[in-house]
Amino acid sequence: MHCALFFISCAPKIRRSYERLSLYRDNGSQCPKAAETVFVQDALDKCEEQGRQDLIHSLNSSYHTKRDVGGRVKFLVTSRPYFDIKKLFDQRVIRLTGEDESGQIKKEIDLVIQDRVPAIASRKKPDVDTQNHLQERLLSTENRTYIWLYLTLANVEKALGVGTLRRMQQIIDEIPRTVNDAYEAMLDRSPRLEKVPRLLYIVLAAVRPLTLQEMNMALNIAEG
Repeated sequence: MHCALFFISCAPKIRRSYERLSLYRDNGSQCPKAAETVFVQDALDKCEEQGRQDLIHSLNSSYHTKRDVGGRVKFLVTSRPYFDIKKLFDQRVIRLTGEDESGQIKKEIDLVIQDRVPAIASRKKPDVDTQNHLQERLLSTENRTYIWLYLTLANVEKALGVGTLRRMQQIIDEIPRTVNDAYEAMLDRSPRLEKVPRLLYIVLAAVRPLTLQEMNMALNIAEG
């Protein structure tokens, strides 16, 4: 219970504080009545480098502690398979590779498509032929990934229901084939297209990820 109360008290800050997260983890491992707890760290490769190294070091250290946690605390970390990340982990870490499971991942994406297309159709109300055409077009795309599907469905949902049936068919026929094409299509629809290159330059030059407020400030600083 004390672990749950601690989480409630610092929930707004725990995602941004490595120290608070570690303290919550330790509380969970020391509580004799605690149920099984699974910590999920998604997209470790997207974390700031020093914070990522600190987190991996902490996870490795947890394997060498003498606390009797009885298997109650587990950690699930997802990341791209970058060498500099893999080499930091303790050898006793169980690694489940995803890069060799492209066939299974494609099947899972197909299930998502078959679920999301009817959901979008229920909101946008296209005719049955248009809905079927959209699903067939998505399923026929090679090398589909989750990020491609997310970007594509977001773009399609915004466009569907606007214009004529012929226009909707055209939008579906122009669905991007790759993630890069999906990003490019999204940028092309920006109402301030002239600022897109400058925005990307700022992202490239920044020494750390910027907040929306910082990005807005940087974008609006007068040149010269």
